[in-house]
Amino acid sequence: MRGGWLLPGLVDVHTHPGADSPGDPLDDSVLRRDAEGASRLRRVHAIGGRVAVHSQHEDGCTAAVFAGVDSLEHGRHLRLDLLDRMGDQGTVLVPTMCASSGTKASLRKQPPASDAWGRWKSTGWERHPNLVRCAFEAGVTVLAGTDGAAGIIADEVDCLVAAGVPADVAVGGASWVARSWLGFGDLEHGALADIVGYDEDPRVHPDVLRRPSRIVLRGRVVR
Repeated sequence: MRGGWLLPGLVDVHTHPGADSPGDPLDDSVLRRDAEGASRLRRVHAIGGRVAVHSQHEDGCTAAVFAGVDSLEHGRHLRLDLLDRMGDQGTVLVPTMCASSGTKASLRKQPPASDAWGRWKSTGWERHPNLVRCAFEAGVTVLAGTDGAAGIIADEVDCLVAAGVPADVAVGGASWVARSWLGFGDLEHGALADIVGYDEDPRVHPDVLRRPSRIVLRGRVVR
């Protein structure tokens, strides 16, 4: 595990498995379910911050949810029975689906060092779409994050829609909902914002996200 500041007010914590034993229990010392872990979260929340945890491991995801973190990234082996708890306490899910879209091809091209590692990766990839759909249905806020190169957010929206998230929710998770969660507030007169315009409503036709007709960046029209 490792943690640190990603953005002002956002603490980023990583809990990932080792390559030799992906299914083995993790040491959840950073996110204990005891008073120490809760105290760490309270200190971050007391200064207006939020805690985002990156985990694909079942134990890491479980520890994060029980600790009450604000955001869970990836979550491929997250237990389905924890989704109601996430929704109730406001823990959002950022599944980064496009980051794992090449998993099957990658496993075929370059088999992992161990069968256990290969099974763990393929199982996580195969269950992910259903997990994302179930999360949405359980009332969990699903945000769009790529965990990869810039400029591929439309791919992530496509993945969310394919998993069963309504198009308007997927687009919101890539823009105004994510903006609000990060603390930038709603779109209103005088607010700091970049603007991307389209000839069609992306909430109805999300494929137009790749074809913006107008881009305003830091107050300057660039297209």
